[in-house]
Amino acid sequence: MSPVRLAAAQRLGATAAAAGLSGEYDVVIDAAGSAATRAASVAHQRPGGVAVWLGLAEQGAGFDANALVRSEKRVLGSFAYRDGEFAHAIAQIGDWDLTWAAGYPLAAGAEVFTGLMNGGLHPVKALLRP
Repeated sequence: MSPVRLAAAQRLGATAAAAGLSGEYDVVIDAAGSAATRAASVAHQRPGGVAVWLGLAEQGAGFDANALVRSEKRVLGSFAYRDGEFAHAIAQIGDWDLTWAAGYPLAAGAEVFTGLMNGGLHPVKALLRP
């Protein structure tokens, strides 16, 4: 949905990131969370495939649940992480390119996240400093 975020994903090594989908996939990850991207994540799964939903941009699911059942497709939600997973990620982060993340003082958090919630596309990832 955002050219800036698409470019960040590609720069960070994503090999199959695009503004839209074509074809069918075993796994589709929807990190945007709009009704349109959720519908696309289901429509472009192979029968027996799975969509993993991370994004929370909209309330509506946006897909035909009957088609989901008939095609034996799955949707998994993923909201957060377990403590061990977070510790593992922190241990891996040393050499990562984090130029796509922007830091803000904690007091700016409501403004930054309200902007994103209302359709803003920047920052790609906000890091709040206490």
